[in-house]
Amino acid sequence: KNINMKYLTKSIFRNVLSCRTKLFYSINKEYKNNNIDDPFLKAIAEGGFQVGELAKCYYPTGIEIDSSLSFEQNFEETKKLLQQKNVVIFEGVVIYDNFLIRFDILVKEGEKIKLIEVKSKSYNGGTFQEFLNKKSGTIKAEWIDNMYDIAYQRWVISKAFPQYEIETCLMLADKSTVATVDNLNQKFILTKDEKGNTKVLRNGDVSINALGEKLLSEVNIDDIFNIIENHEYTEGKSFEEWLYFLMDSFMNNQKLVTKIGKKCDDCQFTCSLQEELSGIKNGKKECWEESPLVGKGNFDQPTVLDIWDYRSKDKM
Repeated sequence: KNINMKYLTKSIFRNVLSCRTKLFYSINKEYKNNNIDDPFLKAIAEGGFQVGELAKCYYPTGIEIDSSLSFEQNFEETKKLLQQKNVVIFEGVVIYDNFLIRFDILVKEGEKIKLIEVKSKSYNGGTFQEFLNKKSGTIKAEWIDNMYDIAYQRWVISKAFPQYEIETCLMLADKSTVATVDNLNQKFILTKDEKGNTKVLRNGDVSINALGEKLLSEVNIDDIFNIIENHEYTEGKSFEEWLYFLMDSFMNNQKLVTKIGKKCDDCQFTCSLQEELSGIKNGKKECWEESPLVGKGNFDQPTVLDIWDYRSKDKM
């Protein structure tokens, strides 16, 4: 019943950021994962595909890795391309131990690598300071997942290729710019391949000149990683120690227990009673019934999470 997992991928790692127990639910197939079938999340992802394709157009010499091949084949192809003095790679794979990432864009110039993570989010065209709280200097809540995502990618690449100097950037929609080409989104048509996977087809001229004013900008976030080293997410460990702690749980299929709370409100690992009767497991229910705060048989009772527009859920 369990997925034959070899690697702690970037998508599994992102699940861990909101809740450590999700590591266990992510790699065990019998637990219902509603994010897989959520039409709203799919719509967001499809918008991200278009932004990702636009970002590639800004690097016309880029070489895309064939994602239909195995992770190992993708990694070999990525390593082969990195032997070139200067190269731009799209959708490459890097593996170190059992850690695995697929990056968006990587620009290699000599002994320097620029790692670019493309997001369909916007910013005001400033520096990395825009992602921090002014008073505390901590990462803003809405950016934490993205920053840890990129920190994970950077760490894997630095371990696999320690000979390179790495610069890390976010590529985002710059709100300080104005589109000079109408219906730009129509140049990137969403379609499905034979397996039902979303693909983007380029429609017409997508050269840099035809795209008009550049709407996506790169912002260097190297200074963010010093903050991540000392963040509460790593539970008193260095970032590297924390990653190996997660890997140990991953490889041993160990369930990390996380205190229940407001974050459970939108947990994707839950299912209906009918699905449970058919043999599907309800991860959220397991967490709550195993907690002394709730107990066996009380999962279906009303809680403060059911109160509409109640902003003190965390305290309660």
